[in-house]
Amino acid sequence: MERGHQVNVVTSLSQPDLPQHEMIDGISVWRTWIPGRNTLGWATYAISSTPKLVSLARNADILHAQDIASVLPCIIANLRRKIPIVTTYHTSHFLKRAESRLWRRIFRTFLRKADHNLAASTEIASVGKNIAPQVDVEPLTNGVDTSVFQKTDPILPHLEEGQYRLIIPRRLFSKNGVEYFVRPFPND
Repeated sequence: MERGHQVNVVTSLSQPDLPQHEMIDGISVWRTWIPGRNTLGWATYAISSTPKLVSLARNADILHAQDIASVLPCIIANLRRKIPIVTTYHTSHFLKRAESRLWRRIFRTFLRKADHNLAASTEIASVGKNIAPQVDVEPLTNGVDTSVFQKTDPILPHLEEGQYRLIIPRRLFSKNGVEYFVRPFPND
């Protein structure tokens, strides 16, 4: 890319109209089959993405698992190599599954096998450190592009006495989204 790096991304084929392989801004994106967005679907994705990741890892300087389903394929791709593995834990799936004894054992293995563990919040990092106390889990929260998001004069009209404005910084779909926050409010 800009500095001469070659970047490959192995991700799920989450939409039927997307190609299995394409170049996006110099990044080679490989999509592998996922039958559904549930535990069985993610496990199937992990299995189906492993061969592609193993072949790409032959020339890799670093492996990054951006989600739980990508950690095991990275570990397998690294079995006969000494490539650094970086993991990022960033969803409520991690927090929910961390309550299970089975998943805690799996996560402990994942955390120990990685060379560096990142978490998208201090809460996720804390849970990771609790699962594997001898392993560092670094919280790395989402940054803000200050060239786009900066203080400006207000653009929304001033509210009259008794009026309220509700701002919900969440996604616009049901999982972790606005729907579940807004649903209980009265419609009037």
